[in-house]
Amino acid sequence: MQWQIRTDNTISINLQIDDIFLLRFVNKIQNPAIKNFLVFQHTKLHEDMQKIWLSELHNIMELSRSDARKHYLKGNKLPKDLQLREQVLSELADRYLDKHHLNWFLMKDLEALLELALSTKSVIHCVSN
Repeated sequence: MQWQIRTDNTISINLQIDDIFLLRFVNKIQNPAIKNFLVFQHTKLHEDMQKIWLSELHNIMELSRSDARKHYLKGNKLPKDLQLREQVLSELADRYLDKHHLNWFLMKDLEALLELALSTKSVIHCVSN
């Protein structure tokens, strides 16, 4: 998957077979508008819908981490040091996603992209090869 910042006000989403891991999370998506277009290819979204899309993707990432925490921590508390905490969460999520045959590196790329997009309010274009 390649990601790039766009200059116009639409986001183009083209889901291919290599993006199929996203579809695993369709049932976790709350917003019906996102649910409806997620299964279609070549979808263009305007700025207001992009915010919902990015927000929902962010929620998906959080749910994945939450699942990993529940599955592997089993009641243990996370360390207070932020860097150590992030490392533990990443390792736990890595083990969880690996077990469930998901692409962790793609997930991390999505997370980084979402953080960039949300922090800069940028418009993102996704091209799937």
